[in-house]
Amino acid sequence: MYFIWLLSLLFLGGLGWLTLKKLPWLGQILIGCSVLGCLSLVSWEIFTSFGGGGAPRLHRSQAAVAYTIAQQFLGDTEARKGTVVLLFPPERAAPTGALDSFYEAFARVMTRFPTIEVREQTLDAPSSAVRKGSVTAEQFSASLGSDEGLLAIVSWVGFPDGAERLAMFRDIETRVPLYVFDPSGGTNWLNSVESGIIRGGVVPLASKALSAPATGPRTPNVVFSESYRMVTPANLTRVLSEIQ
Repeated sequence: MYFIWLLSLLFLGGLGWLTLKKLPWLGQILIGCSVLGCLSLVSWEIFTSFGGGGAPRLHRSQAAVAYTIAQQFLGDTEARKGTVVLLFPPERAAPTGALDSFYEAFARVMTRFPTIEVREQTLDAPSSAVRKGSVTAEQFSASLGSDEGLLAIVSWVGFPDGAERLAMFRDIETRVPLYVFDPSGGTNWLNSVESGIIRGGVVPLASKALSAPATGPRTPNVVFSESYRMVTPANLTRVLSEIQ
């Protein structure tokens, strides 16, 4: 139903564009309605995904993390054509529902940009290695392959030690923007944030720093801020002092 409404609103905008020359006032009204409708539809879908009371807390949390990373990525670059790879762990290394929530939330943010493709990729490593945090740089690299149209990589499996020396990250001018989330809470990759290899990483708040559940709408920003912080090269020092 969501995509039917979205296509209908886009059709309305196209109709407005075609009407502009003959009836400018009508064309502007149709385009305005299309834009407002698309924004409202996307906002509603995001809200219902993150704030629905029936959704498990873990899934809402994962959706909020995906939403925050997606917004960070869009704010970091003006590029809107290419592929964003979401690197997920193999089966049985993470709850399927949590991964689905992450993917769907990220993809919904990107629906505003039809020229951005969101592609899911599975890490080629044993489930036990993911759970123990012993994924190697070679496994990480082999799972990504090569794609000249890569806009960014979003890793749901952290960032292995030594991966900063991989060819795709060595050259400052050509390195692929990387965003990291490690559900195990590992932060061995923070040095790569400081060096600029990782453009954004999600770190959990320490127990004493956890926020009490806020009253009011359970928006993605609210859900995220209760348990996590986004760390970037610009705010690294401040966030580290805040989460400890």
